[in-house]
Amino acid sequence: MKKTTKIILALIIGSVFIGCYYDKSDVINPNAAFVGCDTTSVSYASTIAPILSNNGCNVCHAGSAAAGGGIELDTYTTLKAEGVKGDLLPAVRQDPSCASCASNYQPMPLSGTKLSDCNINKISAWINQGFKQ
Repeated sequence: MKKTTKIILALIIGSVFIGCYYDKSDVINPNAAFVGCDTTSVSYASTIAPILSNNGCNVCHAGSAAAGGGIELDTYTTLKAEGVKGDLLPAVRQDPSCASCASNYQPMPLSGTKLSDCNINKISAWINQGFKQ
């Protein structure tokens, strides 16, 4: 085999290996961020209520405490109503450009840390799966 042929062959093989390398795992596997985030069996009682309780949502949005914001999230019925209206997910995503939300809309939790991507994904799955109780 000629020296030129070996060089060309080496370049081709090298190009193939370099071309196959891609370090953007989020593009290759967009669900990589949710590995370990089970959204297959999401219900209000076992998943959503604990998320809201553990993240302090019920401090302002439960029973008489909800009077200030006017949105009660501590029961299945009231939370489902917010989900049906379309205001729940933009609020927990902290999306300030919510088109369907009221004019006084503020991302939640108010002055708090945004919910984790996994918890937001679980709330989204709960809504998309029909608000399982």
